Amino acid sequence: MSAQPKRPKPARKKLSEQKDMLKILYYGEAGSGKTTALASMAKLGRILVVDAESGLKQRPLKELGIPVENIEVFSDTSLEGMEELYHDLRAELHEDPTTYVGVVIDSITEIQKKLQEQVMAQAVLKSQRKGIERDRFRVYQDDWNTLSSQMRLLIRGFRDLPCHVGFSALERRDQDDDGVVQYGPATTPAVAGDLKGYVDIGCYMKVQNERKGGETEEYTGVFRPVGKFWAKDRFHAVPRVMMDPSVDRVYQYVTGQYSSRATIIASKGGKTTGDNVDSVQAAWRIAATQESS
Repeated sequence: MSAQPKRPKPARKKLSEQKDMLKILYYGEAGSGKTTALASMAKLGRILVVDAESGLKQRPLKELGIPVENIEVFSDTSLEGMEELYHDLRAELHEDPTTYVGVVIDSITEIQKKLQEQVMAQAVLKSQRKGIERDRFRVYQDDWNTLSSQMRLLIRGFRDLPCHVGFSALERRDQDDDGVVQYGPATTPAVAGDLKGYVDIGCYMKVQNERKGGETEEYTGVFRPVGKFWAKDRFHAVPRVMMDPSVDRVYQYVTGQYSSRATIIASKGGKTTGDNVDSVQAAWRIAATQESS
């Protein structure tokens, strides 16, 4: 029997030796706090933000205590630009795992739009070279297939980086053949299905400001499926509904610094402090209970 060629050793590691990295998606209507929640990742260290929507503003982030000096911004959202960024980050993190604690893609919805424009422009140019007329505003099935392949490649690639990775997306309403309505991230249906599977945590964001008469917006995140809205938590650690669901606080639940059970018990006793108690969440629960009584 001929000798088998040497193969590289498989990347084996005990589960107990692995560090949990957040792979998280926030989705919701415009202005529901998605960008701010993701930018709070900077409280954990240096991050890079793909700012496709130009939604990062220093002043509101500083007012929330988010260290903007920890945020680097990248704005080239072409396929070539995103691929180059991915390979650069992969190489940098391989050389020094502490280069970045995380990467934020804000937003998948906007990047899809820009890639769609690029795909259509290339298809029009290809048709022109063949002497074929083509409507430059019409999207054909081949265009959708190409776009979906590009989106999957980018999302999966960034998801697999050895650091925290956060995505944002607008919300999309879909209705199946039976008339059932569901809400999820605003991408093509094919990409949305994969995106839901790629992330470990999916949060539906919404604004609640009734408590303060509309003067101050309160942002809440839903981490379990509720009615028509998709959500998920593979860690089974984050509260079902969370006040101010910033990445840094979500991470504290995942790592056990905060406990949903401890926070609920404390709030039922009218307390906001204690071992593993999230004071913000406890105070919010106490206020909600008082208002409903």
